[in-house]
Order: sequence, then structure tokens, then C-alpha cells
Amino acid sequence: MHVDLRQFTEEAKDDVPMKDRGWQDALQAIYPLKINRFTIHNGDLTYADKGPFKPLRITRLDFIAENIRNVESAEGSYPSPVWVQGIVFDTGKIKIDGHADFQPSRM
Repeated sequence: MHVDLRQFTEEAKDDVPMKDRGWQDALQAIYPLKINRFTIHNGDLTYADKGPFKPLRITRLDFIAENIRNVESAEGSYPSPVWVQGIVFDTGKIKIDGHADFQPSRM
């Protein structure tokens, strides 16, 4: 996966807030989304930004998220366990063990 600042900049230019764009409501109305487990094994992620900095690269990425739903959760609730590990810039290590709320209106 390759992500750069251009994608985020284009989203930020839209005057309509993400929560008011309507596609989330349409998705929820069509079908209740239920992902019990989403896994990436041995992935490669690169984030490139403009400027003098080299791209952030995570290799040997292992990612697990569970209990992903498109239903509104209580404010401050993080119902999805998330676990991440990988190698950053070829020598560093990253490890995350926590919870997230994947509700689109909160992202």
C-alpha cells in the first residue's frame, strides 16, 4: 500500500465534512457490515510526504483487527482489538497492542 499527502490534501479541500457526505449512511442502510477478523501478514506500507524527509516505510507488517462493524459505538468506546508489528526504516521495530473505533464518522 502506498499513501501520500496528495490523497489527504484532496480530501481536506472538500467543504462537506466526512460525516455529512452520505456514503456511510448508504452503506449502513444497504447491509450491516460485520468483519470478525481482518489480517495482513508480511505486508509493506509506505507513507511519502513532500519535503526533505524520506518516506516512512514499514516492512514485515503484521496487522490484526477484530470486531469491525459499521454501527455507531458509544463516544469514547473502542470496540475493535488491534495488534500491529513490523520493521520501520529497515532497522527499527514497531509494536502496537490496543483498541480502535473504525466507525467512519469518527475517523
